[in-house]
Amino acid sequence: MRKNMWNRIRGYMAAGVALILCPCHLVLTLPLLLSVTAGTAMGAFLEQNFYVVIAVSIIFFIGGLVLAIRWLGSAVSEDAANSSRKPRTLMNRQPRAG
Repeated sequence: MRKNMWNRIRGYMAAGVALILCPCHLVLTLPLLLSVTAGTAMGAFLEQNFYVVIAVSIIFFIGGLVLAIRWLGSAVSEDAANSSRKPRTLMNRQPRAG
């Protein structure tokens, strides 16, 4: 149960990171990143190596999607496995023979 909850939390976090690092969002995130790192060596590196930023963004996006699918898929499959068991109640009991 706890493992299922942690897989679901990790899956949603990975999906959120993948959404933020999606290459189509670079129009918004790259200027924000450049303004935060302005005047530093990191800011100069990001400004001069735009294609490296795109490549890293694509790699993290695909990695985040793969992890989200794996973790959320395992959480869903564990839910399905746990819910397929019939609960034992008084109504489900078979009468005793003899």
